[in-house]
Amino acid sequence: MRHLLNPKLLLLVFTALSAAHTQLASGEQPIRVVTIRIADDINCLVEDTRVPCTEVVAHLRDVLKVPVGTHFRILPDKASTYEATAKLIEQFQKSEYKLKMGYVNVAEAPKD
Repeated sequence: MRHLLNPKLLLLVFTALSAAHTQLASGEQPIRVVTIRIADDINCLVEDTRVPCTEVVAHLRDVLKVPVGTHFRILPDKASTYEATAKLIEQFQKSEYKLKMGYVNVAEAPKD
């Protein structure tokens, strides 16, 4: 049950679902988009700043002062594991920040 999604598929899903809708009505502030790249199981890059993955939410809140309602793009690198991605998502679930997520189930074509 744990590995229902292929890591490559997971990367595709996060990339597709994290695209921000930027067409806004006049007078509204544009929605900020913060990119978080999971470099490996220990380090993440938040807007190109290396931060321990366990401290990403605190960095967003305390250092970058990111407001609630900000859109996040979470991009796992090839060196990162499913578990590292799951731990980062769990941090967001326990915080004031919200992630919009969905799952796509794609069957691989049979190999001849």
